[in-house]
Amino acid sequence: RGSGIYDFTVATVEFEQTGFLPGKHADIHEEESRTVILSESELAIGLPGVLPPAPIWTTGAGSVSLEDDDYIFSAQRTRLYVVQVDAPFGPEAIGSMIFSVTYADRLSMALDGFALYIGDTHDRLEVVDVYNLRIPRHQAFRTLPGDPVGLIADDGILYVLIQDFGIQTYDIADFYDPQLIALSDLEIGADHGAVKLGNHLLVGTESFGVNVFDVSDPASVSLVDNLPGRHYISDLALAGDRLLVTDRVQSTQVWQPDAGTGEWTLIGTVPASRILDATVGGDVAYLRQEFGDVYMLDLRSDGVPDLVDILPTSYVSDGGIVAGDDWVSVRWGPDHRIYPAPCLLETTAAPQLPAASAPVLAAAPNPFNPQTRISFALNEPGEVQLRVFDLRGRHVDTLIEGPLRAGHHHVDWRGTDASGRTLPSGVYH
Repeated sequence: RGSGIYDFTVATVEFEQTGFLPGKHADIHEEESRTVILSESELAIGLPGVLPPAPIWTTGAGSVSLEDDDYIFSAQRTRLYVVQVDAPFGPEAIGSMIFSVTYADRLSMALDGFALYIGDTHDRLEVVDVYNLRIPRHQAFRTLPGDPVGLIADDGILYVLIQDFGIQTYDIADFYDPQLIALSDLEIGADHGAVKLGNHLLVGTESFGVNVFDVSDPASVSLVDNLPGRHYISDLALAGDRLLVTDRVQSTQVWQPDAGTGEWTLIGTVPASRILDATVGGDVAYLRQEFGDVYMLDLRSDGVPDLVDILPTSYVSDGGIVAGDDWVSVRWGPDHRIYPAPCLLETTAAPQLPAASAPVLAAAPNPFNPQTRISFALNEPGEVQLRVFDLRGRHVDTLIEGPLRAGHHHVDWRGTDASGRTLPSGVYH
């Protein structure tokens, strides 16, 4: 435990850690072209205008994270952290709370209003008041009949998935005082993902696909359907009304309900296999692969989403990804690192002349190696400037600057900067 030294002169998304110092001193020093950050063991100091992949807070074993707007709640064995992602000087841990019981693994969380519900391996449901994000406070405990492997809060009802026991439902009209409605005796195994869409609660199983439960009556939850075809389900994620079913061995399935009958249909698969968990932020789905890579899917079009990029990593821990509309947090070991969300390029074929005056860009192939062609059309002649930026908003190259005639145009880009140097792999816009 101690402090990291990071070199910010490295022109890549991922900064290089150049040293490690013991101790808990916290300070910032500048030495010529580099910045040295000395941080406490639990919190690190951010820099203005920077979303660093360097750690901004540290979690222990058995931790789980939850995203809400521009905040991340991270619960571990000893402490709850609240991190503001859009803080003025970069992501910042603005609040924390020490748990009264520190020896249990946190398994799942759900947020409703100002109440944060946390389940742990000692058969407990804890209620935390997060009205004041800087000072979260313990509010109540509920004893459960078994381990809570999933929590979902929606429409004033808390659904607690309890391994080997079933589904408990609670009335949470009073955020801080959940009242038990019923325990439905249904088969619930270990955590293989759970989501809610309308009156359906969808729960992944280890060997029998995805079970669909009718929760229109919280006092009487019933099994109504099963989505077959997978024996190693790892997680579930909702992209609108599309259900992503990730698998520890096979490719990722995409299911969708019929708008009229509500019957679920398999509409296709995504070539992303050996996935451990999934999350959705804005127009992007993030799938964490077994060996550390994070696959990114473009959700802007209907049907089966396209695999558009891969965030290469060396190691991502369990419960490792949460995402907002314009950022993604990936957990590396004990640390969380926050990245801007990728800026997705249009991938349509040759564009039609747009009705508006602003040109529509298309890049093909996308992703590419080593070259892509960027095409666009102009309604009328005029001055054109086409620039390339990285995910941090830095200008890396200018492809066109000058007058162009009306009509279709294209330019090839080989992934280099203005000096002709090859840029690192990543997402550019």
